[in-house]
Amino acid sequence: MKKNVYLIQPNYMFGDTAYLPYAAGALASYAWSDSDVSESYALGRIIYLREDIDEAVRSLDEPFLAAFSNYIWNFEYNKAFAKRLKELYPGCVILFGGHNVPPGGGLLLECPFIDILAHGQGEETFLDILLALDGKGTLRDIDNISYRVAGGFLTTKTSCSYRDDYPSPILSGVFDKIMERSDIKFTTVIETSRGCPYGCAYCDWGGEKKSMVKYPLKRIFAEIDWAAGKKIEHLGCADSNFGIFERDAEIVEHITEANRRTGYPKKFRVSYAKNSNKTVFSICRALNECGMSKGASLSFQSLSPDVLFDIGRENMPVERFRELMSMYESAGIPTYSELIIGLPGETKESFISGIERLLEAGQHTSLYVYFCELLVNSRLGSPEYMKKHGIVSARVPLNMSHCEPVENDIPEYSSIVVSTASMSVSDWIEANVFSVCVQCFHCFALLQFFAIYMHCEKETGYAEFYKGLIKWMKKNQNALCSQVFADIGGRLESVTRGVGSLQMSDTRFGNILWPFEEAAFLKILYERDRFYGEITGYLSTLGIDGEILRDLLTYQKNIVKFAGLGDYEIKLAYDWTEYFENIYRGQRRPPEKRANTVRIGKAPPADFADFAREIVWYGRKGSNMLHRGDVTVTIEERQD
Repeated sequence: MKKNVYLIQPNYMFGDTAYLPYAAGALASYAWSDSDVSESYALGRIIYLREDIDEAVRSLDEPFLAAFSNYIWNFEYNKAFAKRLKELYPGCVILFGGHNVPPGGGLLLECPFIDILAHGQGEETFLDILLALDGKGTLRDIDNISYRVAGGFLTTKTSCSYRDDYPSPILSGVFDKIMERSDIKFTTVIETSRGCPYGCAYCDWGGEKKSMVKYPLKRIFAEIDWAAGKKIEHLGCADSNFGIFERDAEIVEHITEANRRTGYPKKFRVSYAKNSNKTVFSICRALNECGMSKGASLSFQSLSPDVLFDIGRENMPVERFRELMSMYESAGIPTYSELIIGLPGETKESFISGIERLLEAGQHTSLYVYFCELLVNSRLGSPEYMKKHGIVSARVPLNMSHCEPVENDIPEYSSIVVSTASMSVSDWIEANVFSVCVQCFHCFALLQFFAIYMHCEKETGYAEFYKGLIKWMKKNQNALCSQVFADIGGRLESVTRGVGSLQMSDTRFGNILWPFEEAAFLKILYERDRFYGEITGYLSTLGIDGEILRDLLTYQKNIVKFAGLGDYEIKLAYDWTEYFENIYRGQRRPPEKRANTVRIGKAPPADFADFAREIVWYGRKGSNMLHRGDVTVTIEERQD
């Protein structure tokens, strides 16, 4: 009789969509391609959602082994599941693997219900464990594991093999049973390469740095065709640096052809090569033309040379970034840039300066600032590295933006950096407030046009503009935006004490969790008239001519999308549309005073929950908050 094996890789639902458990599928497809495993073991169901643990455990039939794939979004759930499973089935072998399994065997001492830990890549290790437990080898001879022995645990030697012949979990049929569910939309990832040539201290992606392996194009094309045939709307890519190889353009050509032929996949999401190149640009252009791209990433993480040295990263020169911004803008391709707050060596001043330099280089549309997280298999998360850089972290509920809150769920946690030797706790809070302010008012565009005008016409620095806004909000505490940001400041302070959360909810915008900057934007936009009425108190201090201020305020207020508003006209004394489009293209010219009528195009969704989901959540990387491509400008003839 075959021994039953179960795989557990639970994830959250995102609306009506769930991820296929790719890691579990990769383990199963490789292991059951071995004749000894297929003869001795039966693959039970793969648990891929956060089911009720008692019900899930009771559904298992005499489990011989349960293998858990762990990351920050399921680690606590998996431990609770494994503990309960061990109580009901003491003889079941519990195997933990994945990114959240720390080096060594310490987790075995912490969790007596776990029997074996798998470190690093899992396919060959999982196969070898199954064979050893079936009497075909010993655990001692398997690399990259920790397991229990009398009096403690044993950790075997570390090794790494790169192979391009692993069977595809997508094509092997492992997911066929899961795909029979009609009440869930599924999304999946494909893996065109594995490994990473970089060694960023904050990342646990590559682990074994400097090496990469490419999977055969025949396999990749077949996976894309499978996704199109199964009507997978959102297809992700698990590569660390998509676009680093010239052949990646061929992969995108196959994806876009499948989209034109079948309508699927509708979106393709990747992490692009760290330093953008011609291949990345051609990929982004092809995806953008098919409406499949959410934008091109031009990321930095930090612009401080000291920080880059400490984390082992090199960035493109800012001048090259400026050229790329102009090139992507001219091609109509949205871009977004990413920074990380709390990296070692970063100060409040260098962080703010980095944001300002990105704005000066033309990144007005989309900026993401991520909290620096301590990942257990990253260099930054090691005790030695933390001590060297004075890193202090706070344990907070997992940042799961855009998920629905789940009642009575087992909470997951993140460890985020809240101070370092170069950035105090108070500086970390202030830097975060500045970051949220820029993302809310500039990238979401509530005051973007005033900031750009002041920078170009009055030589006011972007940092000066937004620092002034923060100062004004502190003095005018009854203003809407002041109340919103006072709340965020309080939440950030709570986070540093380990009692806060990294997201906010508001039923006006749907039953999901929002990051601070998106929540702030929605709360302020919801009371648009009040906000723009109050903010003139700040704008009037900037020394802008009265006629220009009033005219620009009319343009600013109406060019930002608002739920249900569209198909109307505004009359202006200055041609602000041409002025700002020139600036986006890197061609600054003074604003022209000529009477014009701007016709606003199609109205966005009228319901604010739909607006929040489609415009803010789905549209953020595409800079979808502004009426740009859907406006027409009519220049009125001058009456002499």
